[in-house]
Amino acid sequence: MACAGMTSAALIVGIDAYKTQPLTSAVRDAESFRDVLIELGLVAEQDIRLLRAPAVDQAELPTRRRILDELLPFYTRKKIVDRLFVHYAGHGLLAFSDAARSLPRTALVPVDVDDLDENGDLLIDLDSVLSRLRFSGPDEQFFFIDACRNLAYEEHPDATTALGWKAQPLGAERKQAIFYAVPPLGQAQGERDGRGVMTQHLIEALRGRGIALDYSDELRSYVVSPESVAAYVKKRVFEAVGPVPLWKLKYSLPTLDHREPKTGPIRVVASPPDAEITVFVDPSEAQDVTNVELTQMDLAVCSWPPNAYSRPFSVKPRRYWLEANSSAGTPEPVQMRIDVREEREARIVIRPPGEQILQMRSPGEPGPSAPKVLTRPDDRTFFREPEPGAVIRASALEAQAIVELEQLDPPYTRWTSRHDLKRTVQPGPYRIRFRLGPDVYSESELDIRDRSVVDVTPTIGASPLLQDMLDVYEPPTDAIISETIGPIQAGVLQTMLPILGIKAFDTTGELFHRFDSLVPYLDPSDYRPRPMSIVVAVDGNRWEVPWTDILASIRCDTEYDGELQEFRLQAIPNGRIGLAVGTAPGTSFLVRIESPHLGSVRASVGSVAERATVVSLAVRPDGSFDFAQNVLRIPGVEYQEPVPRVQYGRMVRQMQLGQKLYESGELVEQWSNGDEFRELFEAKWTDPILSCMAYYAWIDAGRPDGVGDPQQVVDNLVEYFPDLPDTQVVYGLEHEDKREQIFSELLDGHALPVLARTSRQLASYAEARGRTDDPIVSLTRRIAANQPWSLRWEAHSDKTPVRQVATT
Repeated sequence: MACAGMTSAALIVGIDAYKTQPLTSAVRDAESFRDVLIELGLVAEQDIRLLRAPAVDQAELPTRRRILDELLPFYTRKKIVDRLFVHYAGHGLLAFSDAARSLPRTALVPVDVDDLDENGDLLIDLDSVLSRLRFSGPDEQFFFIDACRNLAYEEHPDATTALGWKAQPLGAERKQAIFYAVPPLGQAQGERDGRGVMTQHLIEALRGRGIALDYSDELRSYVVSPESVAAYVKKRVFEAVGPVPLWKLKYSLPTLDHREPKTGPIRVVASPPDAEITVFVDPSEAQDVTNVELTQMDLAVCSWPPNAYSRPFSVKPRRYWLEANSSAGTPEPVQMRIDVREEREARIVIRPPGEQILQMRSPGEPGPSAPKVLTRPDDRTFFREPEPGAVIRASALEAQAIVELEQLDPPYTRWTSRHDLKRTVQPGPYRIRFRLGPDVYSESELDIRDRSVVDVTPTIGASPLLQDMLDVYEPPTDAIISETIGPIQAGVLQTMLPILGIKAFDTTGELFHRFDSLVPYLDPSDYRPRPMSIVVAVDGNRWEVPWTDILASIRCDTEYDGELQEFRLQAIPNGRIGLAVGTAPGTSFLVRIESPHLGSVRASVGSVAERATVVSLAVRPDGSFDFAQNVLRIPGVEYQEPVPRVQYGRMVRQMQLGQKLYESGELVEQWSNGDEFRELFEAKWTDPILSCMAYYAWIDAGRPDGVGDPQQVVDNLVEYFPDLPDTQVVYGLEHEDKREQIFSELLDGHALPVLARTSRQLASYAEARGRTDDPIVSLTRRIAANQPWSLRWEAHSDKTPVRQVATT
């Protein structure tokens, strides 16, 4: 049933009849969503407005004007309801709305968009709609967007953000839950002449199937919530899309944006049917001496015996613990989590006394690893019983790391803290995550019991390459890859690769002795004036061919002024990493790293005379990759400039952390975090690339007072690194009177900036002056989205970038 006492309305849009690229399932999806709202009593039929194409009559056609006209009365409060449901099924895309093309926005495609090249102004900027309704409209708003969100900018123009709505006085912040069929850059799945993959499972989720049915302790009732709907649909879509490569899968799964303040549940389910669980003991001869207990919130629910093994037993649809003991041997598992909303069976295997279980090296793929968890009783006082609840404590090694804790049951509370976190929480299931910038390196689900203290320590992240390099069987809580850096947790591989790259030029033997035997020492004077190294790592095990073949197939070269220069990749002793050394051909140029198994990575790279350029690339079977570049002082070389106060190893480490923080938009927060970061950000004789990132981050933060000195950044960049295109663009942005000359000269010289932001600035300048044929314009349109570099990844015509082999 609907939430008692609330009034509701719905706008539902389904578009199949596009002039180009028609669809087959959008109208059926829209009609199914309407029917389920009526069936469940969420919205009365007379309060539902359905727009569709093809339409029964012209008044139903979902044009831009009609869609916005239907939403406008809710914004102006001419239609007053407590809850608004919006469902859109049709084409969608990501489009840029700013001149520098750095802000992608979700755009919906109404039926009157005949040609995106000519009708881009008819797109509906969904982000603008959400922003307007955020402070004027129904108190609770549920959006279900069953549409693609892939980037179409290469062929099509920017989208307008204008809605044509007169601004309303801002009121209290509304509660919005936005459910997308796919994340940004994703392409929604569908079944021809059937329903879309998302909507068919959305319908079942609203009915309370499986894990879509949740229990709210606050309401003391079963509910269907935005979070439980998202969990159910995501799981079903994961099963439906089949064996696709992981790089594609991550752009195929639904995503929920449930903002604070949060909505209440979508519906309350008064009396759901019981679930059934069947417990098996293997071997069956051990049943008579084996005891299994089912508990929920530390309370015993039932046990075997007296319940009979191998026979169904009815319980409430919830998450439970199963705990086993046996005099016949060791149960496996001794304790297990079971969710009877979808899991119907549990099997306990009894190992005879003395049987040895062989521990094998983990074959895991690169990604987050489970943290170390220590749980003990809460003994904070000897004089009285501790208060109900539990204490969770988590601490990361790096001060820049973020700790995120999320409750998996209603009310789905979330906590976020930098470096460490301590919270008193209610018993139940939680997810804890540790990340550095955008990269999650340790993650796990926890079941917190009442009156306990849970200590969580992250591990460095699962990676076969790191396990080989560090000679460990399981991811440890920290790693030492340099004596001068000390123990680290986050970004271990991203730090290791540039260290290996610069170590080739460490003729004085003063740096990073941990890997002395892996890298040959080369005289940097043989590669003057611009020595360069390229480091490529092949991580993971689930490749379509042996990783040794992949590494052997990789080719590296540079392109400058129409000339190609090959860099020969040589495997270092551990085999998963290759190193190529040569001379950079100029101040800015292209580096191409390609393989028939990977496709081609083409990136703009910069160099500075008498400094070493280090390019690093790590590739994984899921199609994801990490790319970075640094311009570093050559060890042992004396420079006619001050010596940085930050020690060399720490400098390399902090540069990698800074690049990750820039990627996640958190760099400004770290500006004043010690002298080391300030020196790196302000271009004080270190790496100009991170300094340019810091300048852009400062601009994006609104030029906050008391954070850094941007003029000092610009002056240092121009004094010490004047030749880099990124330096020149930053100087032009800060000095408007010189911008025209600087930007024109860069365009005339076909400059290749290192950073995507810089390339977009130049491309925007070129287009504004009618220079749409300039190379920088076409280059920028092919830059890979959601990463900081002027880089594009191209698949070979007969291959996807990476294909994952199915494993059993």
